[in-house]
Amino acid sequence: MADITHGTWIKDGKAVDAVYQSEIAIYRRNLALNTSIPISIQGNSSAWQNIRKLNLSQNPAGLTVTFSYAVTIDRPDSGLLYMQFGTHFTPAWGMPISVDFKSLKTGVKTSFSKTIVFPKFDSSAGNFNDYMTIGIVRSSALVKFEDLNVVIGDRSLPYSQAPEDILN
Repeated sequence: MADITHGTWIKDGKAVDAVYQSEIAIYRRNLALNTSIPISIQGNSSAWQNIRKLNLSQNPAGLTVTFSYAVTIDRPDSGLLYMQFGTHFTPAWGMPISVDFKSLKTGVKTSFSKTIVFPKFDSSAGNFNDYMTIGIVRSSALVKFEDLNVVIGDRSLPYSQAPEDILN
């Protein structure tokens, strides 16, 4: 019998990668580590600001991956939030997340989801960098980014912590 602990399914003391009900995935392991605490980014109106690194627990290169996340902004603004991978991916600087702040209501947590084929890593460029960076562009707003769920598959699922964040 599997039990849920802090949003992660655990069976016999080990994390389960997926849980199915009637052949439909109702849980998949969150690959994004250290995401249980929201990330607040204060912009200063110039290029990339306050970039944060978010680690992945495994390399999903070439797989269909769904990102779900939520964004809250403190005031109307014309900037953008980006999440991107390093330069050693094809296509380089793949950007699955781009939120135009003009589409957000002030103080309202807005959820988003996007499914992509995760970029392939160019092994001739060196070692796999298991992280993505997140930052804001052309904004001086305070932005809260939270509930990042990176799962293998083409369906957005409710946020859960990565098992490594609970079991380690």
